[in-house]
Amino acid sequence: MARAAPIVVGGVDLGSFTKDVLENALKREVCAGTISLATAQHEIAGNWVKYWKLSKTGSSTAPVPTPGPTPEPPPTSGGSAAVKITSLTSPVSGGATATATAHTAAGAACSISVEYKSGPSSAAGLGSKAADGSGVVSWSWTVGTRTTAGSWPVTVTCTAAGATSSATAYLVVT
Repeated sequence: MARAAPIVVGGVDLGSFTKDVLENALKREVCAGTISLATAQHEIAGNWVKYWKLSKTGSSTAPVPTPGPTPEPPPTSGGSAAVKITSLTSPVSGGATATATAHTAAGAACSISVEYKSGPSSAAGLGSKAADGSGVVSWSWTVGTRTTAGSWPVTVTCTAAGATSSATAYLVVT
């Protein structure tokens, strides 16, 4: 039986160990409530190499740095600013309205970033907001009619009492 060719990105052999590390990181995020199980499954079943590059470099197209020991990533939520995306309109068609809702500390200062293939969205409705007295914050925006179909990261970042935390979910545009 022929052996599959290794996946090599930026000189790094992305074998089963690397995928296991990514799966464990996603498991921690699911258990911490920072991403949904469906989102984690989507990232592993889809283009996991792209997600791995994003987790290492912050960009799915950036070169991958020379590997060293792989430390366990810190949790994405902590302190009094812990944030969890509780709902996201997905899938959504171009021209339709998408809504993201998150839960964090009451009064936390929050921002949202939606990163499409063309770059960060500047759609109306994606400005900074403060969480209400229950810690709920939400945004609604119109997905552009020419937005490329795919799965795009939506990141909510909140700060309260000097602690900052982020959570990411994926918006599927059809």
